[in-house]
Amino acid sequence: MLNFILHILLALFTCVGVVQTFSWFAVRSAARPFQILRIFPVGGDNTAKQMAAMFACLQWEANPAGQTFVLYDVGLDEQGAKDCMELAKGAGASFVRRGKLEQVIEKDISS
Repeated sequence: MLNFILHILLALFTCVGVVQTFSWFAVRSAARPFQILRIFPVGGDNTAKQMAAMFACLQWEANPAGQTFVLYDVGLDEQGAKDCMELAKGAGASFVRRGKLEQVIEKDISS
């Protein structure tokens, strides 16, 4: 009986893995004529929560669609901006200081 239950569980997990793999390939191979920018404002009293939201999104998405994650400074002090820049670089995201977002968007549109 235990053997039967283990075989059923193995078959179930195999089906889920195959579906996940096929969906990942489908999303990855879909041609998109545009680039997606996900902009996360960071600053003020909720900086830690804002950074956690960006990292949760990054982990959840696993970035299959080639999205660009941007952390936008909306009130960080110098030390906070340095820390945020290092974290963004380590996560493969971009860090943009206040007033420079338009330049990043224009650069992304032209490429």
